[in-house]
Amino acid sequence: MVETPHYKRLTKKMKGWLEAYARNACNVTETCRATSISVMTISRWTRGSEEFKTLREEVEESLIDLAESKLMQMIKKGENLGAICFFLKCKAKHRGYVERSEQSHDVSGSLSLKIERVPMDAGDKDADEASND
Repeated sequence: MVETPHYKRLTKKMKGWLEAYARNACNVTETCRATSISVMTISRWTRGSEEFKTLREEVEESLIDLAESKLMQMIKKGENLGAICFFLKCKAKHRGYVERSEQSHDVSGSLSLKIERVPMDAGDKDADEASND
């Protein structure tokens, strides 16, 4: 397994990518294309730099903030909310914009299984022999 490098500070490339990310409305593919930086590199930067990860999340949150303020403007004006609601349901679930409840279950712990051998009667013997073929 390849170890993820850790970055002590942001590089000029990282800063440039984050600026382009904001300009491209958080579209990773378009931002990577525009900056000639691969998606794999962005993943490595995100895993290896807490500062890069935090700033990337801040850019994403600012886009959600923009959508929320547009939503409020449209609510005040009584305009169509479909596109903004769709965006918020997809991108702002962590803020409560969901259509269904989401549940996660912790399945840690132990499971006990008891197998009991039950004697067969004479009628079941033929069926058992057929299943062993």
